[in-house]
Amino acid sequence: MRKVSAITTGVIGGALLCGALAWLVPNPVKTDGLHFHVFLSAALAMAMLFIGASALFATGLAGFTPKLKRAYRLVCIGVGLFGLAQLQLPLTVLENNQASWHRLDFMPVVFFAAILTLFLGIRAFAKLFGIKGMSMTWWAPLLVFIILASIAVALPHPPSPNSEFQFDGANVFTLYIASFVLFGEWQLIQVKRAAGAAYTNALAWLIIGFGVIYAAGIATVVVSLAVGSGPWYIDIFDVLVPFTIAALLFIRAAYSFNFISTTEHVETLGTSQSFFGNARSTARSANESVSSIDIVVLAASLVSNPREIDPILDGLRALTSKLPVGARPSAAQDVELQRLYMQIEDYLVHKEQVRSFTRVDIRQRIGSQLQLGADSATFWTALPEVKDSSAHA
Repeated sequence: MRKVSAITTGVIGGALLCGALAWLVPNPVKTDGLHFHVFLSAALAMAMLFIGASALFATGLAGFTPKLKRAYRLVCIGVGLFGLAQLQLPLTVLENNQASWHRLDFMPVVFFAAILTLFLGIRAFAKLFGIKGMSMTWWAPLLVFIILASIAVALPHPPSPNSEFQFDGANVFTLYIASFVLFGEWQLIQVKRAAGAAYTNALAWLIIGFGVIYAAGIATVVVSLAVGSGPWYIDIFDVLVPFTIAALLFIRAAYSFNFISTTEHVETLGTSQSFFGNARSTARSANESVSSIDIVVLAASLVSNPREIDPILDGLRALTSKLPVGARPSAAQDVELQRLYMQIEDYLVHKEQVRSFTRVDIRQRIGSQLQLGADSATFWTALPEVKDSSAHA
């Protein structure tokens, strides 16, 4: 998909350009020029990266269900707001609030809205995969936040030029971000465990991005309690660097998300998957012909939550367990495999929660990827005919 690659390149290139142009901005009166320009450059680049990641996520929504689109729109809004909130970094320098990043009156509102929207979007996304439990509640991250914030406020710390209210307020707000990001990350981990192979790569990058933001938040509080308001360049390592890394990880996740609905990126025959969804081994050699089993396996890989079709897959497992190694299904087994395939196709058309399919769409994907023709020695040519791509029945 050249469009996705072009957008990704444009976002990264635009971020670098914004960061470079920031050094041309005149130095404000009574501010450290290096301090101001480092923060301005990094903030503009980060804002561009996060907003670009939001836009890149939005470009990949075609082919998904309305429920998924609503959840991901919330995620996109949250990521975009998080990018805009980064502009506080240079503004804190203008306000002469060194070593703080949540102290301007209006910026906590932006951060609050960004994190809450992001959390609600991930939560709505997880619900589509049947994720339940404490991590899906609103009170669990709030409880963790209250506990951590109480500890941070009670702990002693070195002297700070800021008031106690400002000092504690910055730490408390950082822990709010960390708490909700932590639970959002846990929800994504649960989704990754439940989701099909097509979703693994995008979710893996998104999970790491959330982890970096969480680690940055905790590190910021720990450093603050350990050294107080230290030199401004400390923020480079506990805010600027990790947030930039997180923004790049979000872009990588958004890039992979755009390929979920493409045939070329659906993993089907790998016997095991790495954390990023790459098949470690292949079930058949390159010169081995396609069998009816491959068709059923590929159809099953299109299901977002494989647990939903476990009874069907149990039938496939029972059938393949009776086959000698390297043997092809018999004519009677092909009939059974065709029945299993039709059940999966019915599920994809009528019950799939995340992606939107038609029968023609499914068959075009499978036929193209497995190169199935009229001479295919499978049940493929015996399937009931589907006349047009608008037919869902």
